[in-house]
Amino acid sequence: MKKYAYFMIKVVLTSLVAIIMVFLSWLSLTTEISTSFIIFFYSVLFIVFLLTLKTIDKNKYFFKYEMVGPLDICDQDLIKGKPLSNCPDMSKKLAHAIKNELIDIHFQKIINTKNDSILYLEQLARWNDKDFGCINPDSFIEIAKKNNQLLDLEFYLINKSLKSFEAYYKKHSQVKLSINLTPEAFLNKQTIKYINSTLKHYNMSAKDVCIEVSENLFVYDLTLCKKQISSFKDYGFEIALDDFGKSYSSLGILEEIDYDVIKIDRLFTKTIHKDQTKEIIKMVQKIANMSYKTIVIEGVETIEQKELLENLSCYNMQGYLLHKPESIKRINL
Repeated sequence: MKKYAYFMIKVVLTSLVAIIMVFLSWLSLTTEISTSFIIFFYSVLFIVFLLTLKTIDKNKYFFKYEMVGPLDICDQDLIKGKPLSNCPDMSKKLAHAIKNELIDIHFQKIINTKNDSILYLEQLARWNDKDFGCINPDSFIEIAKKNNQLLDLEFYLINKSLKSFEAYYKKHSQVKLSINLTPEAFLNKQTIKYINSTLKHYNMSAKDVCIEVSENLFVYDLTLCKKQISSFKDYGFEIALDDFGKSYSSLGILEEIDYDVIKIDRLFTKTIHKDQTKEIIKMVQKIANMSYKTIVIEGVETIEQKELLENLSCYNMQGYLLHKPESIKRINL
């Protein structure tokens, strides 16, 4: 109900106008006020009423925030109709969240459904702000980019992820941690140094980590991308192509990049019942198998999707059907 508080404002306003109009009608019947005056007053009242409703609609996010407190859905990253990254003081909020470790790390399992083994734990950032509620990672990454805070944010997330993963790793050393990096952080030479030093601090090595890069990376200089991928792999990191096929990726890029894992985007999972999608996945699978690469299917949410994928011999999956993201403490239970 909190989400729709601005509707209550409109109801109260409408009721108030109705009461005023009834009162004016009563006055016109019981007093000597002229009919022309009543009509004029009605007209002014109606115009003010419409303008007020328009203002409420235009600023509904403001009313939700100011009157009922935090927004409670992650994709509602708008205040007064603007992205949070455009709102004043968000840079200070982000700096405060990093300094006080207010951005949490959850993990989602990537599972081989053939033997139910856990292959990876993917790191996922969660920022639940006291004012704005759950802020989408895309939004706070955009805030960091606009305010020159991206490396601060990335290094914080890397450290917190490895710190959380350490206890799990001691009992499950065969499972790798999968870390997401923005293209800007991936291409920055300081990032690889920071990850290696942090791994050493937590008694792990590069072979225990898979670096996920999105297809947005390849809109940069491809030669530079390949060089940086080579640097990561020389240390022993795995490289995963995340969200493959979402927009930029093509089959041609698979021959250009030295990757270890292809993560096929959830868009294909949603249409896995279609013959065309099945043929695309078979083609990617054939290319991957020829070079001994791993395929992971993202966004598996139904039993039907899981079974259709298994019929294609795709067993490495990630999605809510298999495991919902949660803290490392809950995973360790």
